[in-house]
Amino acid sequence: MCRPRLVYRKTKRGQRAKRPVVQGRAYDVRSLHASPQLRYQRLTVRPGEQGYLTADFVRLPVWIIYQQTVRPEWLLIRLDDSRVTYTLSNAAWQTPLETMAWRKSLRHFAECSNQASKSDLGWDEFQAIKYRAWQHQLALTLLAGWFITEIRLDWAARYQHQPVLLAHYQVDLLLFCL
Repeated sequence: MCRPRLVYRKTKRGQRAKRPVVQGRAYDVRSLHASPQLRYQRLTVRPGEQGYLTADFVRLPVWIIYQQTVRPEWLLIRLDDSRVTYTLSNAAWQTPLETMAWRKSLRHFAECSNQASKSDLGWDEFQAIKYRAWQHQLALTLLAGWFITEIRLDWAARYQHQPVLLAHYQVDLLLFCL
């Protein structure tokens, strides 16, 4: 893909326009994933609730316009059985595809933590009028989550894993959110 150029045209008064015009070919991201030139790699990135997460990944160098400057970034495309997701990344050019796919998949754990905070720690029931009350509740929720995580880690170190459960659920690893 060719680097686009930003051209500032002259206004009717002969001054430089405030907003540039982009010269170069623009692509619709949704049309890129079906291109026959793309070579997807099937990668297993992390264990999940239903076994290991395996998906097809490909990355493309793209140019984006941000704050009236043109800069290169990666477009990471993940093709699952049910959907296609797109992610922009400013990772270094020598970053392997496996590392980018793994980092993209880490978002699951942040979402899992948010979900646990809402359902288990009462974050979804909180109502505040003042910003300071919201800050205090957030701090207490984080401390409660930290306490529960430390207890779980202590129990995991103290007690052995049950291979019967792993065989029963037909997984290699049981993950629990929070």
